[in-house]
Amino acid sequence: MILVLLGTQDRQFTRLLDAVAAWADAAAHTGAEIGVRNGEAEDIVVQSGYTDYSHPLMKIIPFIDRGDYATLISRADIIITHGGASSIISGVEAGKPVVAAARLAEYGEHQNDHQIQLVDEFEKRGHIIALREMDGLPALIERARGFKPQPYKSSRDAIARAVAEFIDAG
Repeated sequence: MILVLLGTQDRQFTRLLDAVAAWADAAAHTGAEIGVRNGEAEDIVVQSGYTDYSHPLMKIIPFIDRGDYATLISRADIIITHGGASSIISGVEAGKPVVAAARLAEYGEHQNDHQIQLVDEFEKRGHIIALREMDGLPALIERARGFKPQPYKSSRDAIARAVAEFIDAG
């Protein structure tokens, strides 16, 4: 199963879901291996938050309670997520391959571009695969199938210092 997490940000992130939809449509249309697991089409479950979206190949759930969230994380083969720290860490702590895309202010997806730094840092540490160009998603999904994330060790204090320094510098 592919789990797509958009978090609880109150802004739309249709750009990521459009990329997932294009990948799913191509897989369904061509019957190629992409989007197929053990000879069957993969389930795509989307936690959409406030993003209004529908697609026939996606099961879209706006908000998921904590128990169902943990179950979906454990069942997921690949997690595709926005660049929110909690969503990324949930997947990485579970040892799942995570593909993360930053919400960008220029598209009205967030009030600033802090998710770029989060995604870059998690990728630099070997925890995730960063999705920077939406049309690159199919290749990154294939890469994720064999990706073994580096174990996550909380750096809460170091991150808090880095965030404070970033804020002070700005």
